Amino acid sequence: MNPFSLQDRTMVLAARFVIAALTCGLLYWGREVLMPLALATLIAFMLHPLAVRLQRIRVPRLISVGSVMLLATGLIVTAVWFITVQVASFTNELPSYQKNISQKIGQVQGSMRGGALEKLQKVFHSLEREAKAREEAVAPASISNEPMPVVIESKERWFDFSLTNAAIPLMEPLVTGGLIFVLVALMLLRWEDLRARLVSVMNQNITRTTRAIDDAGKRIARYLAAQMFINGSFGLVIGLGLWALGVPYAGLWGLCAAMFRYVPYLGPLVAAALPIMVSLVTSEGWTQVLSVGALFLTLELVSNNVLEPWLYGWRVGLSEIGVILAAVAWTFLWGTAGLVLAVPLTVCLVVLGEHVPAISFFSQLLGDKPALPLHLRFYQRLLAHDKNEAAELTKNHAKAHGFAKAGDEIIAPALAHARGEEMRGALSEEEVEEFAAAIPYILDRTDDEIDEEEEADAARQSSAVSAGPVVVWPLCSLSEALVPLLQHHCTDLPCRWQVIAEGSLTSEAIGRLAREEEQPEAVCLLLLTHEDLSRTRNLCKKLRHAFPDVHITVAFWAESRMDTDMTQAIEKLGYAKITWTPSETRGDLAPHILDHAREVEENAPRVPNAQPVVRDAREAVPA
Repeated sequence: MNPFSLQDRTMVLAARFVIAALTCGLLYWGREVLMPLALATLIAFMLHPLAVRLQRIRVPRLISVGSVMLLATGLIVTAVWFITVQVASFTNELPSYQKNISQKIGQVQGSMRGGALEKLQKVFHSLEREAKAREEAVAPASISNEPMPVVIESKERWFDFSLTNAAIPLMEPLVTGGLIFVLVALMLLRWEDLRARLVSVMNQNITRTTRAIDDAGKRIARYLAAQMFINGSFGLVIGLGLWALGVPYAGLWGLCAAMFRYVPYLGPLVAAALPIMVSLVTSEGWTQVLSVGALFLTLELVSNNVLEPWLYGWRVGLSEIGVILAAVAWTFLWGTAGLVLAVPLTVCLVVLGEHVPAISFFSQLLGDKPALPLHLRFYQRLLAHDKNEAAELTKNHAKAHGFAKAGDEIIAPALAHARGEEMRGALSEEEVEEFAAAIPYILDRTDDEIDEEEEADAARQSSAVSAGPVVVWPLCSLSEALVPLLQHHCTDLPCRWQVIAEGSLTSEAIGRLAREEEQPEAVCLLLLTHEDLSRTRNLCKKLRHAFPDVHITVAFWAESRMDTDMTQAIEKLGYAKITWTPSETRGDLAPHILDHAREVEENAPRVPNAQPVVRDAREAVPA
C-alpha cells in the first residue's frame, strides 16, 4: 500500500472533521441570525405555490406577493386573537370550577392515603425533622463574636410597572417576527433571482446544482403540504371530538393541537395535556378525562402508524433513525426552533449528499435508500459468520421477486465480490471455505419459497429424455460453490450434470471427456472475476479444438457487467458465448439441451405404456 495515499486519506478525513466542527460552531453561535433566515425560507416555501398560482392568472407579481403576505398575516393575527379571547374567557370562568378542583384534589389524596407514596412522604418528613434538630443542636457552638456585616439598601416598591419594562420582553420576538416578515416578502419577490444566484455560486456543475435545488424544493414542498394536511385534519377531529365529549372551548384546543403538532415529539404531548387538564378542572367525574386521553391516544396511533408513513414515507426521503438524529442535533443547536425545522433542514442535507460526493455521508446516514446493495449486505453477513440472516435476506428477496432474481442479484454478485477480495488477499482460506460451505444451506432455505406448482412444472419438464451430460467447469472454489445455483436454475431442463472438480489439470480433464462414450451436450465454464479470463480463453480454445460441435458457454458472473477486449475476443473468435447472470446462462443452455433431448426422443424406440425416465446425476472428474 502506498504510504502517501494513506497519509492523504488521513488528511482528508481530518479536514472533514474540522469542517464539520466549524460548521456546528457557526450554526450554534450564529443561531440568532440563521434561525430567522431558516424560518423565513420555510415559510416562503409554503407560500410560494400560492403566489405562483396568482401570477398564472395574470396577477402582477407585486400584488400577488402582497396578497399572499396579507393573507398569511391575517391568519396569524386571527389565530392569536382567537386564542387570546378564548384563554381570557376561560380564565374568568375558573373560579366557578373551584368546587370541582377541590373535589378532584380530595379524591387524589384519598386514593393515596395509606399507600406507598404516603409512607415514603412520612419517611422523608422524619428525616427532615432529624436533620433540623441536629442543625439546631450544633448552631449555638458555631456562633462567634465577630461583628455581623450590615448592608444598607434603598427601599423600592415590590411592583414597579412602566411601559418600558413591559415593552422590553416583547422587543426581541417583535423584531424577529418583523425580520422574518421582510425576508419572506423579499424571497417571494425575488424567487427566480435568488435561485439563479444560488446556482451561480456553484457554477462548476450547473446541471448537478439545478437538480439538487429542484429535488430539495419538491421534497420540502411535498413535506409541508402533507404536514399541513395531517395537522389540520388532526386539529379538526380533536375539536369535533372534544365538542362531542362536552369539553369547554373545544375549538381552542383543536386549534392548539394542530399548531403544537408542528413541534415533533413534544408538541403532541403538550396538545394532549391542555384539554386533559381542562377536563380535570371542569368535569365532575373521571369519565370525561379518560375519554379525552383515549381520544388523543387513538388519533396519535392512527396518525403515527397510518397517515404519516403513507404521506411522509415517499415524500421526504429520510429514514426513521435519520428523523430522530436530526431532531436531536437541531434541538441541541437551535432549541425549539431547531426541532420545528429539523426535517426540512435535514432534507436539504440529504439531497446535497445525493448530488455532491464530498458530503455523500449525509444521504448514507440519514436517507431512506439502502446504504449497501443487497449483494453486499449478503456478503457482509457471511463475513460476520451469520449465514442465517444471509439466508433470510435471500429468502425474502426470492419471495418478492422469484428465486431467479435472488440468484442473479444477490448470491452470484456476492460471491464475485468475495472472489475479488480473495484475489486481493483480504479473505483467508478459512473464510473462503466458509463462504463456499454456506451456499448449499442458503439455497436449501431459499428453495422453501418456491411455489409447489412451479416445482411440479419443473419435475414434469425435467422428466423428458435427456441426451449427453452438461459439463460444468468452475475455475475457483467460490465458483464451484455456485454450481448448485446453476443446477437450480435449470431444474426444468432435461439434462444430466457432470462437474469438473476445481483444480483439475486441463489436459487430463479434456482427455477424460473425449474418451467418454457420450459427447457433452454443452460445456459451461464458470468464473467470477476478470483475473480468470486469460485461463478461460485458453480453456475455450482447447475445448473448441477437442469438441468442434459442442456449445460452450462462459458463465462470467461478475459483480457488475464489464465488457473487455478479452470477452469480446472470446465471442468474436467463436470460442464461446459470454453470459453474465445465472438466468442468462440458463437461457443460453436451454435451446441446445431441449433440441438434443427432442432428437434423442425421436430416435428412441417406442415402448408401449413406458414412463419417461428421470435422470439427474452429478459426477466429478477427479484431479
